[in-house]
Amino acid sequence: MIELYKKREFGELFSDTFAFIRQNGKHFFRNFLLINGAFILVLMVLAYFFIKVYSALITGATIPGYDTDTMVENYINNNAPLVAVFGILFVLVACLVGFITYAYTPIYLLLYSQSGNAGFGSKEIVKMLKDNAGKLIIFILACLLLSIPVFIGAGIVAFVMVITVIGIFCLPLLLATITLTYNNALMEYLGSDKGVFDCFEYGMKLTFKKFWICVGSVALFYFMIQIVQGLATTIPYMAGIISVVTTTGSGNSEESLALMMTIMMVFYLFSFILGIIGNTFIQINQCVVYFSLKEETENINTTSVIDQIGASGS
Repeated sequence: MIELYKKREFGELFSDTFAFIRQNGKHFFRNFLLINGAFILVLMVLAYFFIKVYSALITGATIPGYDTDTMVENYINNNAPLVAVFGILFVLVACLVGFITYAYTPIYLLLYSQSGNAGFGSKEIVKMLKDNAGKLIIFILACLLLSIPVFIGAGIVAFVMVITVIGIFCLPLLLATITLTYNNALMEYLGSDKGVFDCFEYGMKLTFKKFWICVGSVALFYFMIQIVQGLATTIPYMAGIISVVTTTGSGNSEESLALMMTIMMVFYLFSFILGIIGNTFIQINQCVVYFSLKEETENINTTSVIDQIGASGS
């Protein structure tokens, strides 16, 4: 069992993150699929039909005398109700998937910290999701409000980093600082009775308590996940492009275009699933960082141990 409330240095943040995934990954992802799997499947099916229809329109544009923009516009005009329903359904399902995906990891880790192990199931996770739905909506609205000045400031800093060339390699640190602060605030908001803006203030305080160790850990996780995702998606994508070029050389442009659209569809779906897994790993690391910083600040586990010793002594 992984002790979440524990003071950690840089190496321990990594080792405990991977240890948690190794010990609880099967339970974690099984419940994730039970709760969110059906919605993800619906979203992927909707994306499939969108790409398929668009692919058919693009492929038809290879016929002499047809214009792609005109064909797409005519299709939308002729099927306006269907397109509207499809678009609304896609947005709603996408928001629901994003909502559950973002909230699942913090809620799972909080339940784990409360029970001391993974002795809970999807029923308890769903209950906590429902109980905190109002809090999560308030938090998201607060995020949107705060994101305006945050992203303006971050954009200026990022621009300065990019033009200095060397600063490009520090961009993951900037991203890690923002996302870690947001995650700290969310964890504190879900696990306490504090107001949402008090939690953002507390989250920033935690982030800067051991800045280089904790932000560096999250930044390195971002870097690692990006490398893995890049290799896993670029290699098959390039292989597909080479196949398209080869097919184009044979003179069948319609067939090559259909093949390219199929490759894009598979590439999108694969990237989507890989992105969910990668972001989940990053969130787990951020939660481990949160519990470590929480212990550094409030000595929760230390106080609990002292109380247990006092109780057993009496």
